[in-house]
Amino acid sequence: MHSALFVAFPQKDLAEHQRRAAWGIFIAQFEAKTSQATNVVQIAANVWLVDLTISPGPLGYMITAAENQGLEYGILPFEKAPDWLPVGFVPRTNQG
Repeated sequence: MHSALFVAFPQKDLAEHQRRAAWGIFIAQFEAKTSQATNVVQIAANVWLVDLTISPGPLGYMITAAENQGLEYGILPFEKAPDWLPVGFVPRTNQG
């Protein structure tokens, strides 16, 4: 597996203030462990792409932080490097 897309969001059945608190703690826990990682690209507010050929560690931290806060999350694996179409937005995800 080359990389994985990680998507997370608070549980829908929580009150709004609980959702915000859980999300804030998730982000703080995740960023504390991955702020220096060069293989994580945030695609949207709740979506990250992790290059697993460099290290799977950030994905593990994301999963742990999401589990700690009871967040819902999904992981979409990619066997090959993502190949973004060259139209406008092209995140720095191709490492070579």
